[in-house]
Amino acid sequence: EEMGYRPRFAYPGAQKLQTPEPAPEGAVYPPAPPSTTSSSPPTRANWETYYSDTILEVKFDNTSTSRYPNGALSANEKQLLDRFISDFLNFSYPIVKDYYDPNDRVDDVTFKVWDIDGPSNVGGYFQPGTNEFNVDRSDLSWGGVIIAHEFQHYIHDQYDRYENLWINEGCADYSAYLVYDLTSATAGHVYA
Repeated sequence: EEMGYRPRFAYPGAQKLQTPEPAPEGAVYPPAPPSTTSSSPPTRANWETYYSDTILEVKFDNTSTSRYPNGALSANEKQLLDRFISDFLNFSYPIVKDYYDPNDRVDDVTFKVWDIDGPSNVGGYFQPGTNEFNVDRSDLSWGGVIIAHEFQHYIHDQYDRYENLWINEGCADYSAYLVYDLTSATAGHVYA
């Protein structure tokens, strides 16, 4: 089996940088990282399924918090979730998967939406060793960019879990750019 991270052209004839395939002789697939992090979802979470199909499952924590006293999604949150689910299925999933997953190692994902830390801090993160993306409920307005970015981390994890951070983050920001072009969120990362 080929190992190592090898992105390909986004489409035939694209003028994008391509690294060689297959992986170099002797490439090694490193062991899995620890399955928990300091910002893992709360164990007290009460996960409710919002959306589910063969590619995507979206769950949200309906536990009440100081920012979300009744725990339920508001009409605005539902509208934002519907938009980024549609964006993911129609744009992020096919574009980012085509560009970074030449061996089709990724086929389904789970989004967990919960109160991570409030607006404009940690928008979301991929949980290594799983197919789970955590999205801050307060940052749903730019959830699509978060998901395109984190989806690349998930794919990257399938090929090279211990890639240099600057390469992994650069590829993740490039994924958000491929899907959404230059937004304030991607520009904020690039010019940070």
